[in-house]
Amino acid sequence: MSMDILRPMPAQAEPLPYAIELVELVQLEYSRTSMEQKTLRIIRFISAAVHIAGLAAMVSGIGTLVLLPVLAWSGLFFIAADNQVRESNSIFLGKLNRTASILAASIQFGVLLEAANFILGHRYYVGFPFEIWLRWPLFIFSFAVMIPLILEIERKLENLGLAEILTWKKLSVSRGLIFALLASGILLLVPLAMIPASFYPLLWIALLLLTDPLVHLLGPEGKSIIGQFEEAYYGQVFRLITSGILFGFFWEFWNFGSGAKWFYIKPEIEQAFLFELPALEFWGYAFTALAGYAFYQLYLVFEQRIVGESSSGPVRVLGLLFLLAILAAVLVGMDELTTVAFRQVF
Repeated sequence: MSMDILRPMPAQAEPLPYAIELVELVQLEYSRTSMEQKTLRIIRFISAAVHIAGLAAMVSGIGTLVLLPVLAWSGLFFIAADNQVRESNSIFLGKLNRTASILAASIQFGVLLEAANFILGHRYYVGFPFEIWLRWPLFIFSFAVMIPLILEIERKLENLGLAEILTWKKLSVSRGLIFALLASGILLLVPLAMIPASFYPLLWIALLLLTDPLVHLLGPEGKSIIGQFEEAYYGQVFRLITSGILFGFFWEFWNFGSGAKWFYIKPEIEQAFLFELPALEFWGYAFTALAGYAFYQLYLVFEQRIVGESSSGPVRVLGLLFLLAILAAVLVGMDELTTVAFRQVF
């Protein structure tokens, strides 16, 4: 007598739970990315509209008090949003923590330049509001936009393919060279302090020599300018110089048509002016861009090493209070030493 061998019927295949979750995650990410892209496009459109309105005000001769900050910030948001939409690599709008860091670094960079101006007496301010609650924010907003705008222009140039692959001879970087560069930066401060009227252009070179070697010593590999030279890469330096020239042109152009503006002390050598700036001094913006980049990288090193996760709350608070005290001291100095004419707004 034979017995039938019972075989289990194959169960009907069901979608795997992780596959469903994967599809949902992809849909969620697509929805988030799509919303992000829409938001960035709106930011880009609004900033372009604001910038055009500011240029129209300049051409019409209105010269409003906030013209330079409005044009600078709208320009920054336009370029940053465009970089993020097209390549997702904006420095300013990419990550929130990076945005905070670059703004803090830029404010301190502006404070440093203004403190140096107390000694150099290179420029002075006119037409700023008499009301301190309007005047000080204008100064701070002008400080805060400098480094982000320079670096976003550099990133845009990179996205356009400028000097993407630009190599040359490798630079042999030793500790001796690092300390020699630092010593050179310190030595440049001597003629700056003794005869500022003649040697003030050395300030930008001194800032670069005093910041970039420290980035090379203390920071991550490849972030310093001389570290890039050590790898025979010169592309970012070329883009930073180009960015500085572009930034300087628009910075002086926006200042030229603004109601609250700065003027420069007339140089000893007779020369033409580009807007309010003596033409021969325009090269300084190339070094401003290089020094601004190095200063930002040094700030990131400081932030990671001193005010990182290992730092206690009181250390962070004391550091913030110290920086705010310096900012307030420089703003008071600008009121007393370099702002020569105020304008009553209210």
